[in-house]
Amino acid sequence: GLIDDLKIINNPIVRLILLFLVTLFAIHISELLINRVNLPTLDYVLKIEIISYFFTLIAIIFIVNGANFIDGFNGLLGIQSLTIFLILFLINFLNGNEALALIILYFSCCTLIFLYFNFPYAKIFMGDSGSFLTGSAIAIFVIKSYQLNDNLSSTFFACILFYLFYETFFSFFRKLIVFKKSPLRPDSFHLHMLTYKLLLKSNLNQKLSNYLTSILCNLCYITLLIPLLFIANNTIFCLVYFIILLFFYTS
Repeated sequence: GLIDDLKIINNPIVRLILLFLVTLFAIHISELLINRVNLPTLDYVLKIEIISYFFTLIAIIFIVNGANFIDGFNGLLGIQSLTIFLILFLINFLNGNEALALIILYFSCCTLIFLYFNFPYAKIFMGDSGSFLTGSAIAIFVIKSYQLNDNLSSTFFACILFYLFYETFFSFFRKLIVFKKSPLRPDSFHLHMLTYKLLLKSNLNQKLSNYLTSILCNLCYITLLIPLLFIANNTIFCLVYFIILLFFYTS
């Protein structure tokens, strides 16, 4: 992230390769492997270590890049990540995982302090350093939370991450198939950017449209998460709801 902020490397392919290598190293030294997801067929395949490594690597890369994609408006990533951190904190605190809960609470406080200076009118920004760090923290905390809380469905955690994950996935294929361009190049057709353009067309000024975009996107996200509280331990229900969330975003 810092390399990106300082413009030391401008080639997106080189940056992506670096991100893959750093993430792979992190997985290897920290036991972050996802080797079960409560879906029999996929669980069988994930018993093969190299596939488990690849699955975990792709999952983390998607989340980190998703965080980087949505970091463009005041409070958008900050509120999103704070929501995820607080959900994970409560899960671990209520299930007796105090050590992990305290670390997540620490990140929540740091994010809250950042939001104080970033929302609604920004005095500071995350930049790539902050968005990559935040995305990495979210990915790590989710995997650790899943490992420590067997009572919760894997698809419950997938639903929590649907916006960050699908922002990357959808954007990749949108650029590649619809616009016939490199999926590694930035564009202005992300969901939050389209929301911002609609607000500008409503004769709102740029500053107001900026933080209203964050409020609308996160309000929608939080509202969609509420039903999850009632199905968190049911894999099938969570899987169906995950598909509904993806359909909602795609629409």
